[in-house]
Amino acid sequence: MNYLNQIRKPRLSDIGLIIIDLVPKCINIDSEYQLFRILPYELSARIERSVYNIRKRKLFYYRGLLRNKLAEHIPSGNYYIVDSMPFEVCKLSRSSPK
Repeated sequence: MNYLNQIRKPRLSDIGLIIIDLVPKCINIDSEYQLFRILPYELSARIERSVYNIRKRKLFYYRGLLRNKLAEHIPSGNYYIVDSMPFEVCKLSRSSPK
């Protein structure tokens, strides 16, 4: 099923693209670059990286709907989602290493 109206039939359906976007996060692939580096042959046969980006942005709304549906199936309770991606809080740009 394709949510976007496209002139020609894509090699990868929209739901397939959403799956390719969500699954790597579950197996600790943090970036799109890393995803296309680890699976170059599997993905290049299906979709180009630039087309992937464009279609992924257009499917943002539908990815949110899917996440909400998945969240409904998780039993309520004391569940917390923790983002393990570190980021730099402050940068000492004027200090020199000694």
